[in-house]
Amino acid sequence: MQVNNFIEETSRQVVPQIRDPALRVFIAYNDIAAGKHAMQVVTDLGKSSGDDFEFEPLPWSFEELGDVYWREVAARDAAEADILIIATSGLRPLPPAVEQWAETVINRKRGTSAAIVALFGPEEDPDGAGSTRLEAIQTAAQQAGLDFFAPTPRHELNQAMDRIHQRAEMVTPVLEGILHHPLPVCHAQI
Repeated sequence: MQVNNFIEETSRQVVPQIRDPALRVFIAYNDIAAGKHAMQVVTDLGKSSGDDFEFEPLPWSFEELGDVYWREVAARDAAEADILIIATSGLRPLPPAVEQWAETVINRKRGTSAAIVALFGPEEDPDGAGSTRLEAIQTAAQQAGLDFFAPTPRHELNQAMDRIHQRAEMVTPVLEGILHHPLPVCHAQI
């Protein structure tokens, strides 16, 4: 009798938590620095999402993606991932085998809700507008209907801020003129 009471008491207290499966994040990286950068991005995503999402990183090196056997295994893993991160810390073009692999995987993800993240170049100065390797991956993602993300280089952010300040300086005198000059009074005849 006491056993039955214990079971009834504890079964009322235990509420099963149903968790969504972890978001799978496939990381293709060229070296340790790029791999660390990609893992930091995954960690930051985890922190910003709180307990809403759990992330499962799947790191693969460019070297492995260059191997014929491992390339297909990696392509299957990447095709099932929710997020595909391609990370390189150097300035060289992507190896042809890796670029072709990425475009194939992105095409396989067509029609899904996956996101593509490109972390190209040094972390402190990533590739920006005009980067052919960045544009190739972005174009493949757009053609597949996938979301694409890449960090904005600091110099591009600085240029944008300079343009905003220049516009503000031009607008301010115009606004001051409007605010300090009385509007003409119109007399309407009724």
